[in-house]
Amino acid sequence: MEYLLLIPYFLGGLFFWPLFRLFSGRTSARSQRLWRVFIVTLIILVALGIVFGTVALLGRFNHNWLWGSLWFPFINLVSLGCSVLACVHSDESPA
Repeated sequence: MEYLLLIPYFLGGLFFWPLFRLFSGRTSARSQRLWRVFIVTLIILVALGIVFGTVALLGRFNHNWLWGSLWFPFINLVSLGCSVLACVHSDESPA
């Protein structure tokens, strides 16, 4: 049960688009921008997870690799920032 607390740490950046779609209910340019941020974040987190999983399966994961786990919250923070920018970006061109 305590592993559920790790979900926001490792996957926090992936929550923005699904929650937006849940409450918005319609497809718009904003939703498309958030979808792109979601996909890029997902690809980066999966790639990083594969690297760490491979290292762990090879038995090489030790204290020297712990610095790498700090990439997860950094990626999530950047993803949330990009999601906020995608939300506040105006859909209309300036006149």
